[in-house]
Amino acid sequence: MPELDRDTARDWIERWDRQQEESLPDREDRFTALIDAVEAGTERPDPLVLDIGCGPGSLAVRLLARLPQATVIGIDADPVSLTLGRAAYSGVPPPTRRWSATSRSAAAAASTRVTMAAPSRPSSLPTSRP
Repeated sequence: MPELDRDTARDWIERWDRQQEESLPDREDRFTALIDAVEAGTERPDPLVLDIGCGPGSLAVRLLARLPQATVIGIDADPVSLTLGRAAYSGVPPPTRRWSATSRSAAAAASTRVTMAAPSRPSSLPTSRP
């Protein structure tokens, strides 16, 4: 399989973002609200953020543009989305250099919300069981 170049990946991501905006017209406002919550909730310039269901990294790159010292770990089950994100943003100078993605399973779930836990109290992490 040939390697995906950065420009092609970014074109696909732009198409993805437009498609997502059709079904969620206030998507950018939601991204802004999530990033506001991370910034206010962590009260630090370098938070560690787990982006569950990251797709090609749409939220991650916006978060890193505003909080360039953050570290974002993206998790998604779709290998195509992860490949697009890696191709589009790998090797790019800050703020996107700290974005990484994995398709491994995670012991967490997320929707359109931010959940935070104090580092000194890992037991405060929310858990759920089916």
